[in-house]
Amino acid sequence: YPHERALQRAGHSGTLLLSRWPLTVATPLDAGTPGTPELMADVATPGGVLRVIAVHATWPLGPAVSAARAREFALIADTASATTLPLVAIGDFNVTPA
Repeated sequence: YPHERALQRAGHSGTLLLSRWPLTVATPLDAGTPGTPELMADVATPGGVLRVIAVHATWPLGPAVSAARAREFALIADTASATTLPLVAIGDFNVTPA
């Protein structure tokens, strides 16, 4: 894919967005949690601009990090609600039945 944006924290945690179409805007959405910030990008598709939120949510391993993941989801929802562009949220939401 010719267009990419990456966010990485120390260690192996990161979020990567690859696209065949240009990424006209790309910015982190940081909920202030220990995980990698989500990445919001506008993609210039042949059908018009599409807003994408690339997600790599915190693992829900106990009450504190589950609360952090809930803050990440709230930020994603607030961002999605505020946009007028077509939007898709994709990635690793780390949602488990446990």
